[in-house]
Amino acid sequence: MYKKKFFLTILILLCSIIVIIGTYIFVKGNILRKKTVYKLEKSVAVYIPWWDQDDAFTSLKENSEYIRIIHPFWYEVKNDGSISKFTGAEDEDIIKFCKDNDILIIPAISNEQDPDTLNKIFISQELTSTHIKNISDLIESNDYDGIDIDYESMNAQDRDNFSNFITLLSNELSKEDRMLTVAVHAKTSDYGTWDGPASQDWGVLNTYADRINIMAYDYHWSTSEAGDIAPLSWIREVLSYAVTVIDEEKISLGVHTYGYDWVDKTSESYTYKSIQELIDDNGVTEITMSDEYEKYFTYDDNHTVYFADASTLSKRLELIQEYNISGISIWRIGDEDMNIWVEIANQL
Repeated sequence: MYKKKFFLTILILLCSIIVIIGTYIFVKGNILRKKTVYKLEKSVAVYIPWWDQDDAFTSLKENSEYIRIIHPFWYEVKNDGSISKFTGAEDEDIIKFCKDNDILIIPAISNEQDPDTLNKIFISQELTSTHIKNISDLIESNDYDGIDIDYESMNAQDRDNFSNFITLLSNELSKEDRMLTVAVHAKTSDYGTWDGPASQDWGVLNTYADRINIMAYDYHWSTSEAGDIAPLSWIREVLSYAVTVIDEEKISLGVHTYGYDWVDKTSESYTYKSIQELIDDNGVTEITMSDEYEKYFTYDDNHTVYFADASTLSKRLELIQEYNISGISIWRIGDEDMNIWVEIANQL
């Protein structure tokens, strides 16, 4: 009788220990594998530049709860339809982090603003097919969620060729349920004011792309006179036109986090962090908000600097709700004003 009770007590004790150990392992394992829960109603995509990937990855990890898509700048198209890798492409840590946290990985392919490379591909049915196959193979071999086509400064004469390429690429990617996003130059009419936007038919892109990232910045650029990089009134004009030809749920407003330091019509691009260093190094005490909601200051008599920070982004985020579009695409993360994430959390 006593032996039976003794063995029963031991059995209960062992079972209790097993339950406790099992619970500990389960809880610890879930803490270690805890996934980021996306907290926003609107979609936030971020570009990760290969030349500043470490800083960008730091920002990604710190703000992952507010990031739905990453566009790592990893690939370049070649004139034979092949795709080359930039330094740091296919970073295993970034890929694993995104997969662990349900962040979509949609890398960008760039033409480095070379229109001739694309023209050679587009005028050849064989090279177009080769390029599309290479894109499809790239996505499948890395298990990406899709691809971002960032083909800029194309010739206006390639408008129909680019539309044909996007149509064929979309048809191919849809077979494997992969996303196609396209970065486009901002414009306020069908053909815009120069070849780059004229080469991109937003009506066709709306039909075949899943998301269209409108690069609403560089109104004043590296070789122009100094001025607002993304005037708020101009962005309104861009979005007012965009919603007439693109479905609202496909429009992503491209917003910038950088600045330019101009001397006459020559400038250098700076991150927000670097601009703060410029301010400190040159004893700048007066920083002004322009009428178009861009920060600017001058130093050394001939330098003029315009830049973005959390306060300038805030005004642009208001447009997301006003025009009821899908969200934003940030060019770029890494040394940005970290207070932008407070604005994003509050407004999106």
